[in-house]
Amino acid sequence: YRNNRLYRPLPLDATVRVTNGLPVLRLEVDTRDGGQRHWTPLVPDHGKLMHLFLIRDEAPDTFAHLHPIQRAGRVFEAALPPLPPGRYSVIADVTHESGFAQTLTAKAELPEPSADFATVPPRAGASDPFCGVPVRRATGDDSATAFDSDDSWHFGDPLPASGPDTCRLPGGYVMQWERTGALQTKHEATLHFKVLKPEGTTAQLEPYIGMNGHAAVRRADGGVFAHLHPVG
Repeated sequence: YRNNRLYRPLPLDATVRVTNGLPVLRLEVDTRDGGQRHWTPLVPDHGKLMHLFLIRDEAPDTFAHLHPIQRAGRVFEAALPPLPPGRYSVIADVTHESGFAQTLTAKAELPEPSADFATVPPRAGASDPFCGVPVRRATGDDSATAFDSDDSWHFGDPLPASGPDTCRLPGGYVMQWERTGALQTKHEATLHFKVLKPEGTTAQLEPYIGMNGHAAVRRADGGVFAHLHPVG
């Protein structure tokens, strides 16, 4: 039963290649060790066949939320934003047409971003998140854009915070975690957040990929990961 029936996460191979000067992350699900029975057709979750998260291992100052293209049944590709080089944790969420969801993990070495590409500057300072910013050739040829419109990423020093449970957002917005007590292992907990406008009033949020918010909860050593959405 352990060898043939009990579920085990499928191995995920992650490699980086350069196509026309743009680094592309190639993901292939490895089903050679009897895993084919676990790999059935996928269905979109929030309109995407795969939600991919990249977190730099050396220092968790870099985070990317990407949506790769399915090139074949078990092969996906995603254009890489100009993230700092280094070793990254690769975390991929997929949902099968049966409703069964899997989280696949791997490691990848990202190269130095190519000098042939330039990024559109962020609107409110170098440390703001780069959300949906296309990458284009230095010549200004926007036809080179190769990202999903919902891709987002952030790297560099975090924005200043006024407290341990407060995070400043671009445009003067603030997100607060209304912590009610210490979190305990092996116990359910409800996480309450609110977003405030620069003047301190409650911000009206718009859905992002079908939800008013997405939370990525990760243990510091990478051994636990959860992709959550708000209710209510």
